[in-house]
Amino acid sequence: MKKMLGKNWAILAMIVALGFVMVACDEGTGDDGIWAESNGDSVKVSNQTKTDLVAFKGSIEKKNLIGGVRAGATNHALKNGSNLGSNPNQFKMIFITKDQYEKGYNSNTAMFTQMYVFWNGNVGDNSKTYTISQYLGGQYEIQIWNTSNYDVEFRVGGIAGPTLGYAQAGMTQTSLRAGAGDYIVYPIFQRINTLRDTIDTVVPRYTNGNAIGWEVEFGNNKNPVSLNLQSALDKMEVQKLGAACVIINNQAESGVRFYQGLIPMVTPGGTYSIMSQQAFTIDMPTAPGGTSFDTSKVVNNFKVSNMGFEASVKDQNDSTTFTLQTDKIYTITVIGSGPERTLAATINTASIQDFVIQEEIAVKN
Repeated sequence: MKKMLGKNWAILAMIVALGFVMVACDEGTGDDGIWAESNGDSVKVSNQTKTDLVAFKGSIEKKNLIGGVRAGATNHALKNGSNLGSNPNQFKMIFITKDQYEKGYNSNTAMFTQMYVFWNGNVGDNSKTYTISQYLGGQYEIQIWNTSNYDVEFRVGGIAGPTLGYAQAGMTQTSLRAGAGDYIVYPIFQRINTLRDTIDTVVPRYTNGNAIGWEVEFGNNKNPVSLNLQSALDKMEVQKLGAACVIINNQAESGVRFYQGLIPMVTPGGTYSIMSQQAFTIDMPTAPGGTSFDTSKVVNNFKVSNMGFEASVKDQNDSTTFTLQTDKIYTITVIGSGPERTLAATINTASIQDFVIQEEIAVKN
């Protein structure tokens, strides 16, 4: 009898243990939980750190959970893509550690890092991968001071490098944990241009075109390092986009859409049908070395469409291949009708204007 009871207790213990395992999997601590990859469109993240991370959209709340990304994972599509919405938008993506997630989190949980995400919804290209720098998550502290009127993303190694962190406009101090090493940090200013309905990304630069940045060393230096945007603004001689601005002047019989190749261009407001005029920024390629932008970009895949009918954009020489210069404004004039086969779009690359940023980057008093 005792043997039978002992056996029954053993079986019961196994069942209880199995139940804990199943609950743990349901909570997302297994590979089939929040760490699974999305089977649809979602934000892609490469995690160069040695820490498993969990991502949230905008704030650390259960309803905003996007998914987890394992340490060392590359191009991982976060599981809860449906939380991102079907319409284009931009938001802070906030990360906490696996330990914080499993022990219980709330809106006051200290973040591991955050970054700025541009989500093109169901109507645009979401192929960009957001990379978290390997330097994050160590025992050292970086204090970021951003009292400017621009949101700022801090990238490591180059202006297109992995993200170290993000500081919202007007934030007195944002703290990040970093690991030992020598690296260079570049501030990248970002904000919505409400006048043109574009997203302006500004790299502060010296007059020679090189980006302004800071060298950071942790190891021998154990004190917190402060990165103050004021010092970058004081040194900034050139405030430019590193992009060309293209204005669609629609004189066709109804709305048109503007494409780069197969990708429809979407405004920050989430629209892609252009009724009259709409501006778009076309980013320049990153120059070798990563500290500046190329001054021009060759384009051969601009198109417009009306009622399902397409027309290639041609320049003043009737060519579909032309060159855009950085920090210049170009106008594409659209006329005609798609169904009537009269749709046409022309760009005059010989008649351009300088792009002037509507509002200077400034420190708030």
